[in-house]
Amino acid sequence: MALRSVGLPSALWRSWSLRLLPIGLTTDALFPAAAAASLLLPGSLLSIRSLATLILDDATAVAGATRTLAELTRSPQGRAVVAALEALALRLRIETVPIDYARRRDLFNGARLLSSTQWRSICRTTGSPVGDRRRLSHAQLRVWELLTAGYVGYASHELIARPDGLASYYEFIRRATPTMLDALEGHALGLLRDSGIDDEPLGWEPPDSWLPTPRSGWPGVDLNTLDIAKWRVAIGEDKPLGEVAKGLGTSLTHVRLVLSTGQLAQHRPPHKHDVKHLDEAVLRHMVEVRRVPLRVVAEQLGVDRKTVSRYCREFGIAMQTPGQSRKHEVDAAWLREQYLGLGRTLPDIAAELNTTPTTIAKRAKEVGIPLRGRGGASHLLATRTTSDLPALLASCLRGQGGDLRVTRFRHIAVCRSINDAARIMNANAASLVNQVKTLEVAAGGELLERSSNQGNTLALTPLGRTLLKQAARHLPPVEAHLAPEPLRTVLSTFRPGQATSRLAVVADYQTLRSVAADFGLAPADLRRQLLRLERASGMQLATRLEFDRKVLLSRTGARVVEQWRDFCTSPFAPRF
Repeated sequence: MALRSVGLPSALWRSWSLRLLPIGLTTDALFPAAAAASLLLPGSLLSIRSLATLILDDATAVAGATRTLAELTRSPQGRAVVAALEALALRLRIETVPIDYARRRDLFNGARLLSSTQWRSICRTTGSPVGDRRRLSHAQLRVWELLTAGYVGYASHELIARPDGLASYYEFIRRATPTMLDALEGHALGLLRDSGIDDEPLGWEPPDSWLPTPRSGWPGVDLNTLDIAKWRVAIGEDKPLGEVAKGLGTSLTHVRLVLSTGQLAQHRPPHKHDVKHLDEAVLRHMVEVRRVPLRVVAEQLGVDRKTVSRYCREFGIAMQTPGQSRKHEVDAAWLREQYLGLGRTLPDIAAELNTTPTTIAKRAKEVGIPLRGRGGASHLLATRTTSDLPALLASCLRGQGGDLRVTRFRHIAVCRSINDAARIMNANAASLVNQVKTLEVAAGGELLERSSNQGNTLALTPLGRTLLKQAARHLPPVEAHLAPEPLRTVLSTFRPGQATSRLAVVADYQTLRSVAADFGLAPADLRRQLLRLERASGMQLATRLEFDRKVLLSRTGARVVEQWRDFCTSPFAPRF
């Protein structure tokens, strides 16, 4: 079931949500997420609530999935929608989905997808206003929507500005020009390439031919027959979207879904920008970090001093008051990146800023940057950062002892209480509590739900579940060093869990092509992944690995699969 969730977004594809969502459904805002979760129901013995957790992290969306499907089955029109979803689910089991949505959720949920510098550059290129921080957050949310095909109502709190973030976001899309939306699509595609995903399209939807059109037509809005001109006129009027929906005879959710497709975008007069443009990062480094006088900055950048001052005010860069003593108030974000992100030493940073290590250490303490102790691990080890890991997992691994904290968190997550985890790991319970608190600081939020009822079983927050999933996907299984040979050698390779589990599934299938469909992969991609596992481990795991003939494992491969299945039944095996 987890394998099928790889090829499913956390919200039903937009065109299918539009055509299947009945007008007048009271829980229409929950429909895209509930419909996506329902695609896992055929052939499963689990409840819709349990299945929804495989693709949804938002508790409201999980709870609403059951309520939405119950309402659909009570109405004649809704039962036809459920039947269409069942047919679509069965078709997805035999067809290949070209996007690994689970990987994209791991990579881009909670990640910073668009910097202020990149946003300003896009605005100047497309003739759009920069606006305030809320406008930047809406642009980031658009990029997230393009990358994950998720429903923006359940995006992380870092991406959506509350309390009116959802309404404000769709107003942003309503007023965006086609060139602006194209630029954001290009930026999203660049993020995919930078993440090493160059074999997937940015977006994809099941073709219309997968389901026959019912005689009575679709219950919602069909993009193929939509009167675009009429909708553009309605959207262009200065009315709230709720009133626009009433005028069109549809629901607010339908209007928002059509807006998110970008088909209603209209050209507008370009926003006036300065001919000269100063890079924010360069200017901030010179003025705030190096404390270079504005006159000297202007000379070096080839502009006048007033232009530098104006850009400093626009970017929110603190300028030195004339006659003020030049203190080394180093920018906190830059210092954190240099010291924690790049692992530089205090003397190295101080030499660049022409000051003393003591001054830099004092500034680090002021802004809450933990300093490495003397005699500890080298900073390359103590400040581990891996560019190919998701932002949340990389942040938790960073710093001295990060690996140990993440490993212990994975142990705690499968125990009934911290006391039970301490007894199993032969550790001190108070020490585990402190390590979880340190990990929560690095994660930027709570990982465990706090409850006054001491009899309750430990429960993970959505952020904790995300960290646990990313650790299981990108790190070796916990207690991997206790695995027997030859499994231990296989688990020492890069990202071994996914490849080894797929090898175990391949051993039960008739052909490589038949199992590749369930993984949502092309047969050639699955074959390359297993061959990479062989090369990385230095062992031959399969004697025959062909597309249309039964896969034959070598004696070593069969032993690895047998040990892997035993190993995954240990008390520390992940719960998902």
